[in-house]
Amino acid sequence: MGIAEAQTAEPLNMSESTRSVSPIVPAVPIITPSLREFDVKLALFLSPAFLGNALTGVRNKLNLCLLRYVDRLGGILLGYQNLKLVDHFAIISGDDPNLHIPVTMRALVFAPAIGEVLEGEITRLGKDHIALLVHGVFNASISIPAAKRTAEARRNAGHEVGDRIVFTVDSIHVADGLLSMKGSTIHSVSSSSKLAAESK
Repeated sequence: MGIAEAQTAEPLNMSESTRSVSPIVPAVPIITPSLREFDVKLALFLSPAFLGNALTGVRNKLNLCLLRYVDRLGGILLGYQNLKLVDHFAIISGDDPNLHIPVTMRALVFAPAIGEVLEGEITRLGKDHIALLVHGVFNASISIPAAKRTAEARRNAGHEVGDRIVFTVDSIHVADGLLSMKGSTIHSVSSSSKLAAESK
């Protein structure tokens, strides 16, 4: 398994700006289409307070990034393992007191792509959109066309809170390290009302 080299000696940061992105990740093993696990090499800046225990400082830094969008990973960091220091030396550059620590790890990342098909659970039915949760964590919404925004049209669509639907990702938005998606419906997977009726 190859190591994805960090291109600069910058700290691992969460996305700091509000912008739309098209996540790009290395060619890596795919657990599901949007969940990717791969080996990566990163450079982090740590406080000198961790000089005696750099690995603890690295874990603290990475834990702050969990469930946040990380630019250099191309998605949301869900977890990591096999964390190792590249060597036993740290670099201090110029008058910057922070320690430059290169590490390697195996990262699990949620990295959806535009055009990808995902499944979500309906959490709210609005007048002009359907709110979803993907994998029980990530927000997504599907716009309802103007012609279908009447109460009767929504009833005819048959969607209810708790239903699972399959949708295509049309756009991805990242703000302050949080990721959201907008999509278009393909079809329903399950209906909470139908499942309840069948169980009786």
